[in-house]
Amino acid sequence: MIGVFVDGMLDESIEYLEFINDKKTVCVFNYTEAGNMVHDDQLKLINAYPKCRFIDPNWYIFNVAVLSTSYLKELGGYDCRFQTTAVSHADLAARTQRDGCSTRLFNKPMLKCSHLPDTSRRPRSHTFCHSRRSFLVSKSL
Repeated sequence: MIGVFVDGMLDESIEYLEFINDKKTVCVFNYTEAGNMVHDDQLKLINAYPKCRFIDPNWYIFNVAVLSTSYLKELGGYDCRFQTTAVSHADLAARTQRDGCSTRLFNKPMLKCSHLPDTSRRPRSHTFCHSRRSFLVSKSL
């Protein structure tokens, strides 16, 4: 899957994080697949791992999320033992929410994803934004 960022969404999340000024706040965004926004129920971590008894049903999956770099480092970052980003970002979401982070759902798309090759602009599985103390976790592209 490939995708492009929606103009202005990253700036909006960074502005929100700077306004809140709480490093344990995570902005969770939606995304589109083939032109349709993913239903907000599918943004819950429990939907990806329904048989896991350690996941709170209110936790979000971090398919597309923005959080502070310092908080990411405090949590230990991605666990590189996982071979796929689908597992590593779910693990990061669980560790972050178990740690008591505050999640803010922006139920609008930050990424437009597609299986069509003409929608890509240098696709990457993760995009790191070093400016303004933020880190972006994007859907596996």
